[in-house]
Amino acid sequence: MDTERPTELTPPSEEPPTEMTPSPGLQPLTAGLLECVTARDVARVIVDRGAAVLGATAGLLALVSEDGRLLEIVQSQGYPADVQVRWRSFPIDANLPLSNAVRQMAPLFTSSRAEWAAIFPHLTERNQDTNATADLPLIEHGRVLGALHLSFRDERVFDDADREFLDELVQQCSLAMGRALARQQADDARRRMEFLVRASEVLTESLDYSKTLHQLAHLVVPELSDYAQVAIVDGGAIDRIAVAHELPEREAVIRELYTLYPPDPTHPNSVGSAIRTGEVQHMTGLTDEIFVKAAVDEHHLSLLRQLALTDTLTIPLSARGRTLGAMTFAMSSESGRSFRPSLISFLQELSRRAAMAIDNARLYQDAEREISERKIAEAARERAVRQREDALIENARLMTEAVEASRQQREFQVNMLSSMTDGRLILCESPGDLPSPAPRLEMEATIQEADDIFRLRQAALATAVRCGFADERTDDLLTAVSEACMNAYVHAGGGDVRVRTDGECGVIQVWIVDRGKGIDYSRLPDAMFRKGYSSAGTLGHGFKLIISFADFVYVLTGPGGTTVVIEQHRSRPEPAWA
Repeated sequence: MDTERPTELTPPSEEPPTEMTPSPGLQPLTAGLLECVTARDVARVIVDRGAAVLGATAGLLALVSEDGRLLEIVQSQGYPADVQVRWRSFPIDANLPLSNAVRQMAPLFTSSRAEWAAIFPHLTERNQDTNATADLPLIEHGRVLGALHLSFRDERVFDDADREFLDELVQQCSLAMGRALARQQADDARRRMEFLVRASEVLTESLDYSKTLHQLAHLVVPELSDYAQVAIVDGGAIDRIAVAHELPEREAVIRELYTLYPPDPTHPNSVGSAIRTGEVQHMTGLTDEIFVKAAVDEHHLSLLRQLALTDTLTIPLSARGRTLGAMTFAMSSESGRSFRPSLISFLQELSRRAAMAIDNARLYQDAEREISERKIAEAARERAVRQREDALIENARLMTEAVEASRQQREFQVNMLSSMTDGRLILCESPGDLPSPAPRLEMEATIQEADDIFRLRQAALATAVRCGFADERTDDLLTAVSEACMNAYVHAGGGDVRVRTDGECGVIQVWIVDRGKGIDYSRLPDAMFRKGYSSAGTLGHGFKLIISFADFVYVLTGPGGTTVVIEQHRSRPEPAWA
């Protein structure tokens, strides 16, 4: 936010830089994070309590947008209201402090206004109450979630102790935010599935699609958008049959707008264009300047301003290769919402179901007309054919949804297991998710019989002793390695083992690769938490011990075999909840 151009308040301090004094501890912040449920809760605690702990005069937290192009501010304090509105979001590829910290995945510190000016000469105006700044990326398992910006009134020198303290703060905040976002994604998926069930009930409760689409528009508003409209092609003309707005009084404004100033069907972003081309029309970043240019007269401009739309989305209603109409959704400046990629995909699925309901209703109406002209027997046979076709289409849809639901369940389970083990268990989807091999190869061995496990254990013990691991750390490593090797021997008939260390011998990695039939992730919770649980297709009853004694456990599995990487540090890493 310091890149905004605020009013000059006070002259910069002329006092020499002072060293930043660390807070007595992070207990207030940690306690607050434990109470958080949503990502916004986490952001509020990080900004409000984090700024207080560090003595910052202002702060903000921005998260990476769904499409990865923007940083969107979710919490700020200490900035004027107009500044917060103008800097609600900004590009990640911009030459701005917070953007640079996110792109480089490294903190950025400035100790004085002079240092700021040297790094960002193009940002000539700056809040005069700010001297030192800290921009800290929030990173969880190598993924940048967002960044924290803190402003300090006095010039400050960020020494090694300060940076170590800030690094501890950021680690706790990143883990808390990662858990909240994973929980939020799961909740969003559940709510949208429940919404689809309700929408399907609405669309199938009547063959009067004018009635059902009216109900659907009011179901969408305000849960998914601030405004919704359904237009249907009837005899070559576009008939607007449903309108819903979060504020009911504005529905009259919409009707007046479309009655007095009907949209130009040739306009590239109009409802007519979506129906004609069969393509989604998305307009974002609508401003008053755009309304002024588009308005025919002052009354037209007044109606546009009353709606205050900022983001519109028009999706064709297509079924069996024909475009039947279009659904238009819009967001207004009051809500500040926008159409993110996942929401657009969801609304396209909703529109597909609406189109199918319209098509089915029209097919039924056509069938009724045919029944009046033809014999009842012939009409019954044709109806049976259509029912079989609909059943095939429905079965195909259900199969597609089942595959997608299975994928979402697997993704949720992976996130859940990672969260429940406090980030110590990392279930990998591809070899690229495995850790980088430590540079020094200590030994290679093959497990073909039980005695090989004993020899590998002795080799691991020797490596730990040479690397200066304490007895407790060594015992933990040997327990985890023994259990993992035994699993490979029992369940996969053996495997290959490599022991590696880093240059300073502060980390020991044990890579165990087998060529078994793979692990069923759905049984991992039982293997982790049920005492004595063991089943073919899992890591066996020793998996609970592996997780308990290893610092980090990486698992990559598939039909061609399983790779388990056990990583142990000389000093036990701080748990995420510390």
